[in-house]
Amino acid sequence: MNNRNLKNIFTDSSIFTQVILEISYILINIAYLFHLYKFNKLMKDEGLTDELKANNSFETATKILSEGGSAFLIKAVLLIVLGLAIFLIIYKLNQSSSYPEAGLVIRLVHIVVFIIFLIFLWHLINNPIFHAFIIVTGIGAIGLTAYSN
Repeated sequence: MNNRNLKNIFTDSSIFTQVILEISYILINIAYLFHLYKFNKLMKDEGLTDELKANNSFETATKILSEGGSAFLIKAVLLIVLGLAIFLIIYKLNQSSSYPEAGLVIRLVHIVVFIIFLIFLWHLINNPIFHAFIIVTGIGAIGLTAYSN
């Protein structure tokens, strides 16, 4: 008879690995969002956010990206890719687990965490990093088009 209590579930190496992956992903996201919030606050305190909103200046956008905004944008993309990769890893690990119900719960938690991360990310990146990125790439694209013609 299979004893399916909580202790036995977490002694399954597959479930334990899934839980560790999910906890690690959550902690990494919290740290990233905290640092992104601090960066946005710094940009606002320096007046760059208001200046960017007021006149969509290429110089202001470039300054925001050069002061670390582009690194936050790259890290955001990497965290999204990492979230998708962890979901696939959890899915594969669950296929060899003795407790598929626990794996299903972990996958559902991961989906909820991923969606919440995307919502916070959209709010924080959109203000001012994404705006600066759009300005720089837009002006860069116009410049390349004009140069090529």
